[in-house]
Amino acid sequence: MKKIILLLFVSTLLFEVNAYDKLSLVERFTNASCGPCATLNNQWYTTTTHNYVNSGMISHLVYNVNWPGANDPMYLLNSSDNMTRRTYYAVSYVPWIDINGSKISETLGAFTSAVTSGNSQFAPFNIVITQRALGETLIEVGIKIIRDPTDVTVFSNTKLRVALTEKTVSFATPPGSNGEKNFFSISRKMLPNAGGTDFTIPAPGDSVEVILNYVPTSAFLAAVNLDSIRVVAFIQNDNTKLVYQSAMKELIPNFVATMGSSSPDVIIENNGSAEFTAVLNNVGILEDTYTITATHDGPSGWIGEFTTENGTFPFGDIDSVQVAVDDSTSISLTLNPNTITGSGIITLEFASKNDPGVQGSITFRVVTEFGIDILVIDASEDG
Repeated sequence: MKKIILLLFVSTLLFEVNAYDKLSLVERFTNASCGPCATLNNQWYTTTTHNYVNSGMISHLVYNVNWPGANDPMYLLNSSDNMTRRTYYAVSYVPWIDINGSKISETLGAFTSAVTSGNSQFAPFNIVITQRALGETLIEVGIKIIRDPTDVTVFSNTKLRVALTEKTVSFATPPGSNGEKNFFSISRKMLPNAGGTDFTIPAPGDSVEVILNYVPTSAFLAAVNLDSIRVVAFIQNDNTKLVYQSAMKELIPNFVATMGSSSPDVIIENNGSAEFTAVLNNVGILEDTYTITATHDGPSGWIGEFTTENGTFPFGDIDSVQVAVDDSTSISLTLNPNTITGSGIITLEFASKNDPGVQGSITFRVVTEFGIDILVIDASEDG
């Protein structure tokens, strides 16, 4: 009897260790001229899905269809994929919500119940999304599918589907007649398309990886903010429409940088010097090279220089620094008023050599002790 109890305990423990948490997939069909869609959003849908996404409870995917407004710009950009998914579920009206491949009524109670039930189900797969590239010339992701070692599911007609979504799509004026200007989790492109990808079902405990890529079109680049891209991947049985597992990951552009400083603005004697320090951080996914330059707007006799890892350069010169991923480099600046009284602003600028659109600057202010007739400090309203 003791051996049987021990065996049952060990078996249960192994199942709990190997079982993967299921992440429910929420698919929503809508249109920018759909009045009931806007009403649903305002009542509960937008707040609830935001909370569920932020807490890691769902993957979220919104398709815009061509009715009641045929000129919905989110439909027009991705009409083929969106209408393929509309046909797949036989969507006959909007708003329409599917959770894990099953339609639900458009109520908060049905929504929360379906998510809770779905997340408690056994998931035969784990999905790991890896970013490989995100830029104007290429978007590429790796989708690793790992099968639970204990799984005995018999699979048929099972596809991997991957969508590029935009977290927030905003318009200055409503693009449709329902009054909405902000839209969320919008499907922008499915990879390679909405039909999905056949893949070899791995044996229990094994895995397989699928690499998918997309070369953005000019229309895609004009409409989509690459800083707001999220990938949704899911595995679905095309016979039953059941979604076995989903995953969602935010992408980071290849080249991203930030510059900051804790150096305060200063008041100095006109025969002294002002010193500042800035830090340039590479927060993209690829190593990058940046041009660095500093200038000042002040009395012509003032002299300034900046120092990088390569040496010291006078204001107006340009240096280049290479920064690895998740690394940073420090730049120091010195300004000498050269006994000339006055006030001025130092500007430190950087620009990526691989993506000229990645650029930025910070400023420092200097006032000499005799540079102004009167110094007024406004203490009202925290000024």
